[in-house]
Formats: sequence, structure tokens, C-alpha cells
Amino acid sequence: MAKADIVDVLEEIALLLEIKGDNPFKIRAYENGARTLETLEEPLDQIIAEDRLGEIKGIGSALVDKIETLHATGTLEYFDKLKASVPAGLVELRDIPGLGGKKIKILHAELGIVDIPTLEAACNDGRVADLKGFGKKTAEKIITGIRNREAYNARHLWWDAEYVATPILEDLRSQPEVICAESAGSLRRGKETVGDLDFIAASENPGPIMEWFCQRPDVVEVTAHGQTKSSVRLETGLQADLRIVPQEQFAFALHHFTGSKEHNVAMRQRALARGYSLSEWGLTPKDVQSPLPPIHAQTETDLFAALDLAFVPPELRENRGEIEAAETNSLPDLITLEDLRGAFHIHT
Repeated sequence: MAKADIVDVLEEIALLLEIKGDNPFKIRAYENGARTLETLEEPLDQIIAEDRLGEIKGIGSALVDKIETLHATGTLEYFDKLKASVPAGLVELRDIPGLGGKKIKILHAELGIVDIPTLEAACNDGRVADLKGFGKKTAEKIITGIRNREAYNARHLWWDAEYVATPILEDLRSQPEVICAESAGSLRRGKETVGDLDFIAASENPGPIMEWFCQRPDVVEVTAHGQTKSSVRLETGLQADLRIVPQEQFAFALHHFTGSKEHNVAMRQRALARGYSLSEWGLTPKDVQSPLPPIHAQTETDLFAALDLAFVPPELRENRGEIEAAETNSLPDLITLEDLRGAFHIHT
């Protein structure tokens, strides 16, 4: 399991424990572990291979085994049992602004809330407003959050997403602390519809960039504000995520967060077959005792070349034969604007 996915698991464990009313110190340990893991500058593969995970401040001995198990197997029995003990609908409530684990626990215990529909009903009939610690304004904010969630979960046509992303990317590149920046995700792959926007930037001083990103005039809500990753809701209904990495990791991060998931899995398998571990942090020997040197990549072209492949355009990264074609240098040419002749006449 990749580091970002492990961070998500630790965050969800903390939320589930808070909903269940578990020990606050235990909850905080998982929250701190997730934050520490997210901001690691070294590849997680290398840290685990060198048995140094327990030496990192913020990752206690109880977390070391769980993180290593998730990294090695992609599953964790403790997490599976914890999820099974909490109604699945309660976890979805965290997507509504202002609702954390403590408030979700109260809503469940006092009003029998188990999912978004029962929460909406309780807001509409006044039960949430009457609840101690909530009130009318909180109930109204929850209703607004439910409505916004419906809008934000909708997918957007590529053209509409590109129209929103282009000025953000241009502004991002103009920030003095930014070395380079690109769009990633399904937008970069040219998918017909886009769920959210992903931006990757390289910088040695991410703080001012994150402040700029979260304070843009088109931002209506900041859902996460960290040192290396922030997420915002835009007035268009799109969510936008910004990740900042050191310059030497930029090509690896851009490849990883461009995806698709299926393409990334196939690329990791190819790397493993050659004795390397591929992640958003780099391409390093999978065995700490290996004589193989770490791979440095200034561009994605260098990354593909290190695995004996021709550069695969983002639009083809769906694990539909592109890796095999890149191996034999027989990738198809993509259609460009220069290829178009005349006009399309289409009836819907």
C-alpha cells in the first residue's frame, strides 16, 4: 500500500475511534501518526527497509507494526474490525463541514443518526437545533453542507474543468517559491469527465504557496490546510488539491498523482521485477542491501527510461496495453489540434 493510502487509513481509524468515544490519547496518536507520515521527506519504502520507522518522532511503537503491515499487505485486521463496528453511514458525515468525530458521536447517541438522510431529516424537523452544543445556526450549516456535498460529488466535463484549472496553474507557476508545477489526475489524462483538480508543485519553501492557495478569491471552503498538501472547494463546485514536493521528487509525484491507479500498479510491478520500489517519492532499490543505485529522474521521460520504456503520454495511462507498447517503442500517435480538418456536425 502506498504512503498516501496508509495516511488515509490512519486518519479513518482516528475518526472511528472518536465516534466510538475511545481514549483521546489513543485517537491523538493516530492523528499525529498520519500527519507525521504525510510529511516524511524520505521514501517510506527505504525507512521500513532500514527498520527506522520506530525512530521517527510522532510514530509510536503501536503504529509501527500497523504501518508496516499496511505497507506490505495492503490490509489491516484491526482496521477491518473497527470499521465493521461502526455504521458505515456515520463515516460519510465527516464530509460535511463542522462535523468531526465528537459531534458525530453525539448525533448518533442522542438522535440515532446513522447516515446523511437521517441527519438531514433531524435538521429539518428541529431535533439538531434543539440538541445541546448545536443550535439553529449549526443545523442550517449542516443542511448547507449536505447540499454542497451533492454538488461537489458531481463530475464535471473535461472542458469545464480545464477552464477552471488553467488560471490556477498559471498563477501557481507565477508564485516566486514555485520551481515548477503541473496539473495531474484525470484532467491531465484527458478523461471525458473530471471529479476534482490535482496540482503538483516543486518548492523548497511550501508555506507561502499553501497560504496563497487557500486564500484565493475563488475558494469558498478550505477542507484541509497542511504543510505539503491542502484541499479547497471552489465556487464552481470543484474540489482542488495541491501537493508540494522537493524538486528531486517532482517527476515521481507527478507520475503517481496523474495515475491511473491501474497504470501505477502495473508500473510498480515492473519496477519490482527489476529490483526497485516505485512510489511518489522516488525509484529506489527494494532491498536495502541491494547493489543497485537509486534512480534520479528530472522528468517523467527519465522515469520511464529507467524502466526501459518510451515516454507514455498521460492520456494513455490506463493499463490498456500502453506499457507493452512503450516497451517496444510502438505507442500510437495522439490526435492533436493540427490533425483536425473541417468541423464536426453532431446531433445529440
